[in-house]
Amino acid sequence: MHTGACRSSARGFRQGGRPCIGLRRKLLDEQGRSKGILQSGQWKSIKSDRVVLCPGPPDEIELVKFIFKRFVKDRRSEGAIARELRVRDALVRERYWSEDIIRYLLQNENYIGTNVYNRQSNKLKGGQVRNPPSEWIRRENAFAPIIEKAVFEEAQRRFRDRRERWGLSNEEMLKRLRILRHRSGGLSKRIIDKAEDVPSATLYQMRFGSLREAYRLIDYIGIRDCEYIVSRSRRRNMIKEIVMKVAIALAKSGIEARLDQVHQILRVHGIAISFRVARSWLDGEPTHSPTWTIRRGQKLPPGLIVVIRLNETNEEIRDYLLMKASDFVGTRVRFGEEGWERFGARRFASVYAIIEVIKRRLGHIERLAKCVDACARA
Repeated sequence: MHTGACRSSARGFRQGGRPCIGLRRKLLDEQGRSKGILQSGQWKSIKSDRVVLCPGPPDEIELVKFIFKRFVKDRRSEGAIARELRVRDALVRERYWSEDIIRYLLQNENYIGTNVYNRQSNKLKGGQVRNPPSEWIRRENAFAPIIEKAVFEEAQRRFRDRRERWGLSNEEMLKRLRILRHRSGGLSKRIIDKAEDVPSATLYQMRFGSLREAYRLIDYIGIRDCEYIVSRSRRRNMIKEIVMKVAIALAKSGIEARLDQVHQILRVHGIAISFRVARSWLDGEPTHSPTWTIRRGQKLPPGLIVVIRLNETNEEIRDYLLMKASDFVGTRVRFGEEGWERFGARRFASVYAIIEVIKRRLGHIERLAKCVDACARA
């Protein structure tokens, strides 16, 4: 599958989910004729069809050009551009602009018509790996650009100049990080980026692999729970396994389920089934009971949520909860030992018990739909 995706990408066809702002996915048939623009969440359904990128709405294109102008011509930093857009109350896909989003946008080769694939890979549940540029799959002039190549190259030149300006040795970078730690009393990405005499947090990530590794080398333990970051890949794989179990069980019962592989959402009879992991937290007092947190995430459509609750060590599955997405208010839900009941959730000891409940609900909906259809025909 990976080899096929690389081969298709080398021909200029899009692999993956929705593109960056200012771009859209266009569906082509086997003769290369356009079949229209794919909206968010839509996927091709015919094997011979292909997807390419194309320019998006004019207002988004103008916004992208504005960002490049601010960075290249006006010499503004990514953080300054993000703050300016936040002041204008500009939103990007329901998220406020951040420095990282601006930096990613300014380095996205899609804006000059180049299709890029295989920058990262995740094979056979082995965890996500960043591939070297020599392994990237590039196809230039794959689609119409929205940014002039000279402007894009000037932006990349500014990134290179900035990195060269901080051509410090690893020892010197760590020395400055230690001084900043003692001066500020702690470290964070925001603190590092604000310091004038210290390289950016991004440069530390590139040089040492992650900020967490740089912290380890100076014997600094951050307040943030780093275990959450370390186990992120394991939780993603856990969700994928549960989603596949549910999809296979429904398919064996004759219920067709469509899988959104990007957001791990099952859609059955017009109902979306989302999956979340609830991690355990302790406030530092050994006598206190743990609490569990469910994060909403960027994509939570109306429907049902299957919650995978972990045990106190966050290493094994404790039980499962089933709740309605409409009962999820805010960016996260937090509850104690039995607090999940106030969110209208039901508890199950196994995923197969949840599958049976989902089957009954879907069967009820299907019978109701047939009844409405019969009444309409009558």
